[in-house]
Amino acid sequence: ALLVVWPRTSSVKQKGLISWIHVSNYNKVEAYIQDIFSANESQIVENLYRLNYDLAIICKRKYHWLSSAFKLTVIGCIVSIVVFIVIR
Repeated sequence: ALLVVWPRTSSVKQKGLISWIHVSNYNKVEAYIQDIFSANESQIVENLYRLNYDLAIICKRKYHWLSSAFKLTVIGCIVSIVVFIVIR
């Protein structure tokens, strides 16, 4: 379950207009604002679609690990109950 909440960020130093990790790659806020104002509508929409895709991949991975953690927890509880009953 720890893998679900453990933060994993990209080491890519790419700049972007929407995602916080890409926005934080700007050295100065003025450069970011200039890129925002100079971007056309299709560039901004493309950035939104890329962010949406990236978030979908992250959620898919996190839910996979969460599901695995739940299954292991159930198995662990069953084994613990069986061991408790046998030892008693």
